[in-house]
Amino acid sequence: MKTLFLVTLFFTYNLIAKDFFHKVDIDEKDTINDVKLLSGKKGDNRYYQGTLVKVFDRDIESLKKAINSFDQRCNDEYKEKRKYSDKKKDCKYFNGNVIENIIHKELKSYKKNENEVERFLISRRIYNREEFSQTDLVIVYKTEEEGKEVQTIFMEMIDKKEAKKYIDPLVDTESAFNRAHGTFKLTALSSKQTKLEYTYSSRTDHWLINKSIAAGEVFESMAKSLNNLFKHLDKESQVLMASYQAQQGK
Repeated sequence: MKTLFLVTLFFTYNLIAKDFFHKVDIDEKDTINDVKLLSGKKGDNRYYQGTLVKVFDRDIESLKKAINSFDQRCNDEYKEKRKYSDKKKDCKYFNGNVIENIIHKELKSYKKNENEVERFLISRRIYNREEFSQTDLVIVYKTEEEGKEVQTIFMEMIDKKEAKKYIDPLVDTESAFNRAHGTFKLTALSSKQTKLEYTYSSRTDHWLINKSIAAGEVFESMAKSLNNLFKHLDKESQVLMASYQAQQGK
């Protein structure tokens, strides 16, 4: 029964990706700094996707904790723009476009999915020439694949109506994208090595980034963002792993 569910779980993730690009006319593809990128049109919308894979010399728990440290990644230059977090607090990890990320773990009652180990929401406030905001739903699953531990972190931008099922929303959804989701798939190769595959997909009808001529610029931005994220995760997970090892030594 468990094996059947594992197949169903990852088949579902594949369906999400395939459904996202269903009947999309792919007109742009590229690989920049190991990030595989594609873009296409469907109706009035343009779709983007970037995928990056890397093996980290970290244990799976340290890497997962680093990924989930959303509230610690922001830009200190935007301290005065903060509304919901301490303006005096320094960002532990730099993220150039983030004003603040607020994590919500106290949620209204909901039914857990099978193999779900954690669910929370993030209220995001972002600055990129102008201010944007959104709420993300994050669900973490723990399974096995060919005898190896797998932890999958699925993130999706949700609207205010969906967010109200869990919390009293802090922000409205004001984004250049009308749909966005990402999947972090972590596979424990050993006690000190983890493979991370991250795929980020988005859809937009924004006039500026809707045209194929803009795809190259968006690709450059996505490749830079994904590589910067992986660099941050490498540093963050190293600190977490060292802290854990020190505690174990005690």
